[in-house]
Amino acid sequence: MDLNIDKRPNFARTLHELFHGRQDTWGLQVFMEGNISYRRIRGKTMIPDTYYQHLIGEDTIGIYPLLANGKCFCACLDVDEADFLLARKASAALPRPNHIERSRSGHYHIWMFFKKEIDATIIEDACRGAIDLVKSSSGHHCNLYPLPAKQSVGMLIALPFQAVAVAKDRTIFVDRKDVPYPDQYNYLREILAQGMLNEKILTHFGPDANILKDKKLSGLYLGTDKDVKDRSASGYDFALCKALAERGQLKHKIMDILKQRPLVSKTEESYITRTVEAAWEAAGRNIDTSTVYKDTPAMLEEAKAPPIRICDWDELEEI
Repeated sequence: MDLNIDKRPNFARTLHELFHGRQDTWGLQVFMEGNISYRRIRGKTMIPDTYYQHLIGEDTIGIYPLLANGKCFCACLDVDEADFLLARKASAALPRPNHIERSRSGHYHIWMFFKKEIDATIIEDACRGAIDLVKSSSGHHCNLYPLPAKQSVGMLIALPFQAVAVAKDRTIFVDRKDVPYPDQYNYLREILAQGMLNEKILTHFGPDANILKDKKLSGLYLGTDKDVKDRSASGYDFALCKALAERGQLKHKIMDILKQRPLVSKTEESYITRTVEAAWEAAGRNIDTSTVYKDTPAMLEEAKAPPIRICDWDELEEI
């Protein structure tokens, strides 16, 4: 793939705006005894030209997403498997919109970008369901970058658009069929326009969220939400399950919550299962069969995942 860097004068600036981590330190890729490592750069400031040198292949860099205040502007879930279906399932369990990148190794990273800096602990809680899903499905690790850390710059993640890898259709963003977007720069601009998350979406997202603290979810749970079209007991049951699925809740936990709903229509196992399965499908979580999320428009219904190898080089010495 050709990124047409020479025809995109703002490509580096856009990359700097989206993949915005600590500005006082970053990682520079080096080869040590045939293995890829990262040299930590200190005492300098990241500027758009730093990203331009990355784009043209002069350097390959990684960022530390965790800011000094424990917050971040972007985060990435590492799906350490060459399994695109698993990446899509993880994407569906994360706050949306998110964005799938095919990594240097052919695995996947799922990126999330935030309109304002968000506390890393909130992000970790919101992503817990997706992390558990990947671990249980693959048996491999599934790391979130960044994780909350004290007195540390946190973990480094390599940027997408590594020149050598791009030529092999790696470290680029792909659509829901694992096909690279033909114009990667325009895709980044689209993310800036309508593909970013706000803190409100993350606050009550994930399997550990307290639904009674969320006005919408508590209204569905208690049967008091006036916006539900079908206000029968079964209508509230379905609406609650669909909303929970859209908020990254795990299927078995949705079943438990529905059983405990004060005004649940029926408590029979068959009814609970049938309702949750229908809601799961309607929420687009059944990746194998769902047609809820289309490929166009790309945003809001698209997930993008991973790229390169992510390494924690916090303690790496200058070389």
